[in-house]
Amino acid sequence: MNIYSPCQTCSEELQAKTTCDTRGEHAMRKGETITLKCFSCNTQNTTHIDDFKARESSFIKMFALISFLVTLLIAVGALLWMLFTEGVTVVWYGILTIPFLIYGSLLGYDRNRVRIFNRLYAKR
Repeated sequence: MNIYSPCQTCSEELQAKTTCDTRGEHAMRKGETITLKCFSCNTQNTTHIDDFKARESSFIKMFALISFLVTLLIAVGALLWMLFTEGVTVVWYGILTIPFLIYGSLLGYDRNRVRIFNRLYAKR
């Protein structure tokens, strides 16, 4: 997950990556501070983990959209095949809900992960 914080000298946005789900977990595993170099003012910043904020990932949004389109094409193809070979019943229309469930669950997971990271703080 990408986390962001302003630079202490020039207020440019600094970016770091973390594999931890919460600030407390990051503080326990990797320490309470992160040292980053600002590329605009060329200074080293030691920033506490509580000063970072997480944002929703654009990669997960793109992946969710691509998976939605691919599974929608597969579902429509399967539905058309069943329409011409077996006849359609109401149960087969349920196959069209699978792409919406995948898309919604991916975006919901990312939104929940960011909300939990931004809500919980490590004590200073």
